[in-house]
Amino acid sequence: MKNKDSARQFSCHFWYSNDIDGNIDRPNFQSMLQTMEEKPPDLSHTPRVAMLVGESYLLPILPELGKHCDVIMMTDDDFALLQAQLKRIELMASCESHLDEERFITSIHNYIAQSFGGKKNGLRDDFLRTKNHFGDRWPFSSSGRFAEVKEALSKLRIVPVGINLFCADSMEKLARVLQDNDAQIHIINLTNIFDYLGEFKSKTLYKETGSDLQTLKACHFFRQLPVHPEALVHTSRIIKPPLGSTVTKSGEHWDFLDQMLLKDICAEHHLTGSLSDKVATLIRRSQKTDCFGKDLEVMKILLAGASASDMEDLMTHQGKLYDSIEQSGLFDFRQSMVKEWIEGSVSLPNKKHN
Repeated sequence: MKNKDSARQFSCHFWYSNDIDGNIDRPNFQSMLQTMEEKPPDLSHTPRVAMLVGESYLLPILPELGKHCDVIMMTDDDFALLQAQLKRIELMASCESHLDEERFITSIHNYIAQSFGGKKNGLRDDFLRTKNHFGDRWPFSSSGRFAEVKEALSKLRIVPVGINLFCADSMEKLARVLQDNDAQIHIINLTNIFDYLGEFKSKTLYKETGSDLQTLKACHFFRQLPVHPEALVHTSRIIKPPLGSTVTKSGEHWDFLDQMLLKDICAEHHLTGSLSDKVATLIRRSQKTDCFGKDLEVMKILLAGASASDMEDLMTHQGKLYDSIEQSGLFDFRQSMVKEWIEGSVSLPNKKHN
């Protein structure tokens, strides 16, 4: 699946995932592996899908994935990375024993260096870090683990999907493809893509979604995917605090990520107090610049994420906010637009958990 957003050129490729710091309060993908091992597989007569972002330690975790899924979607908007993943799979399939590790590593690093300009020294460092982290789970750690990985590789269907996971059109298409095939997602590894969501929301989704507040929630498009209610989701935060890994069931995870987006945006734009306080601050800022840009975009995202208590706060102060809007000096059509957002926010469905 391709889209114009995903066809961009990358100056930096993440050939190895980076969710394995392992220190307290730092990303630790082992927590996801442990949860996968402990969780009984979900019985299903329809295709069970794992949705992985980027490299996602695909080969080392194949036996654990095989317990919970029949199909693996390798998703990313870096097509070079997806090509490297396919090469990894091809090389792994050609290995005959756990003693083939050096040939495998040399071949994949040569491929990345020659095809995409990857630096071999950096690749070697990332490989060693990953291998040390996985220990007995590393595919070449023993003949037994090698056999488990090879068996899972032979049974699982692995599909590359070039997609921008924050693009509304692409996510809607992906949801339709899965639904048309009666497939459900049971495992999701999002890595740290949500570290970048705030910036992406204000630049792209704002323009795509018009006046529909619901679509501005962090996980709106993920909620539209056919995800099993007991599905496990892993996400990490590497750039923005709180750092670390989070592993929960899907519904709880979407709520967590929705709240993280709001916290990130408030921290970035120095917004404090109740939601009505934040809206009032943004109205004053817009008054100074008469800017239909960042301040109003931020306001719309915050209103989209309003909780039940936020809605009560907005209703209590709605009159004062409207007075501020009318005195702001904004053009009339912008005043009407902001009032429409506030009215839409206080009437959002499912007020407790959206």
